[in-house]
Amino acid sequence: MDEIIVAGVLLFIAAGLLVISVFSFREKGFLLNNAYLYASPEERERMDKKPYYRQTAWVFLCLSVAFLLLSTALLTGWEWLYTGTGVCMAVAVAYAVLSAVRIEKSKKQNEQ
Repeated sequence: MDEIIVAGVLLFIAAGLLVISVFSFREKGFLLNNAYLYASPEERERMDKKPYYRQTAWVFLCLSVAFLLLSTALLTGWEWLYTGTGVCMAVAVAYAVLSAVRIEKSKKQNEQ
């Protein structure tokens, strides 16, 4: 019974992450990105938000899939899904870091 409750919570989290991802793909709603959140109000107005929305969308999509796999593993007992969860989490982190570096390089090239 406990696994069902935990899986339900994880499915709810996965659905929330998917909603954030869809809104970010559409470039709507609040931008949940550290570069945007830490920027001053003046920088936010000048900032090209499109790459940050795209980065946020892909990361939240990967995390949504990871939570979906985790809840499925809990409900079905298929332990091999834990590997998929780990892969999704690793891909999300790697993509976040690599895309942040790429965005900063692109921004510096555009300034020159």
